[in-house]
Amino acid sequence: VPIDPLVVERIEVLRGPAALLYGGSAIGGVVNAIDNRVPRSPLDTFSGAVELRLGEAERERGGGAVLEAGNGRFAVHADAFGRETSGLIVPLHAPVEADGTELAPTRRVRNSAARTAGGALGASWTFAGGYLGLAADTYDSRYGPVAEEDITIRMKRDHVALAGEWRDIAGPFRAVRVQLNDTR
Repeated sequence: VPIDPLVVERIEVLRGPAALLYGGSAIGGVVNAIDNRVPRSPLDTFSGAVELRLGEAERERGGGAVLEAGNGRFAVHADAFGRETSGLIVPLHAPVEADGTELAPTRRVRNSAARTAGGALGASWTFAGGYLGLAADTYDSRYGPVAEEDITIRMKRDHVALAGEWRDIAGPFRAVRVQLNDTR
């Protein structure tokens, strides 16, 4: 699942029986990226982070921002990012086609440019024993496989999540958690 590293709060690596929480096909383990797109605790301040990136070999340009705010009862989260690279610059070489035909010498790796953008909006109602929230996010990436010059791959994901938790309730359960997701 694609996600920008700026929004990841922590990463869990689960192996063994704990991985079964994520389905029967997770026998090799699970890497779970935890984000705060659905805020899980009360916020009563404004906070954020900004990241800018520049790279030389592929002329990378990118950046992202995360903003979170709340009034103690309602919490909101917003993030956005974008990244663009040009063709990768390498030492002078002569690319070879699949049929063995040698192309003109170049310093660029063909079809290695990429463009990615995405973002999310989320909000939660928080209370002493838990939260209930909703978030929507999108991820759009266009890139080419360097083995094929005339192909562009467009990977697009749209995701909506509803999550909640009610802790310290009376009765046989210590907590009730709900998580509904739709990904296209």
